[in-house]
Amino acid sequence: MLFQSDYWLASNINEQAETLHSFLTTDAGITSLVIILKTGNNDVGCVLNGITDDTEFDCNINLITKSGTETYGSDPAKHTKSIYVFSNLDAEAITLMQTTQPIFAIFV
Repeated sequence: MLFQSDYWLASNINEQAETLHSFLTTDAGITSLVIILKTGNNDVGCVLNGITDDTEFDCNINLITKSGTETYGSDPAKHTKSIYVFSNLDAEAITLMQTTQPIFAIFV
């Protein structure tokens, strides 16, 4: 069962940016974020571009969508965090969540 502290719900671009920023600045041991996004995969990329332009993170970032993977940073000394974007909670998303035990976010 998910408790409220186990997921983020973001209803506008500022909350989405805050969610991504919080995930990227958390403990290095938390490496995966799964986002369910109904408005299209490119929206997360735009928000991520906005926050990476303003902030230097202590990690490399992989943004993984159905259209491919976009990488931010390539410093081998830094750990890597992965952000997976799905349009719905399908079998692929559930399998990934079972294997990676990620933080979960819903962007509406």
